[in-house]
Amino acid sequence: MTKPDWPSIKRDYVETAMTLAEVAAKWGLRRGTLSARATRERWRYQRQLFAAKLAQIRQEKILAKTAEKQAKFQSNVVQVVSAQLALIVRQMQEPGIDTAKLLKLTNALANVQRIGITAHGIGTGRVGAAPDEAADA
Repeated sequence: MTKPDWPSIKRDYVETAMTLAEVAAKWGLRRGTLSARATRERWRYQRQLFAAKLAQIRQEKILAKTAEKQAKFQSNVVQVVSAQLALIVRQMQEPGIDTAKLLKLTNALANVQRIGITAHGIGTGRVGAAPDEAADA
């Protein structure tokens, strides 16, 4: 009989969703033998650590992706605000200022700024917090 490949057997249990019974069946081992070794070497604890590490890696990837999307959104908001400010400045420099048009432009600018603040919790300490929620926090 060949000697069991314990590092591979352990990896099957620690790094997959296989149960001890499934690992024992896969490797042709008696369940009791595998269970005794797993207990002695604390495989369950190592499996929990492995799962926690995977969860942390997933969370870090999600956070990185979210940060990238937020940066792109903020960049877009800045571009829109800059363009809107340029329109307002031009409108104010024209003879015979159209106050209704100027009011619409400034309201549009305020709305874009509000969207940026709400979407990113700027000044609130919380991402996605609306200005009203920030006051309540």
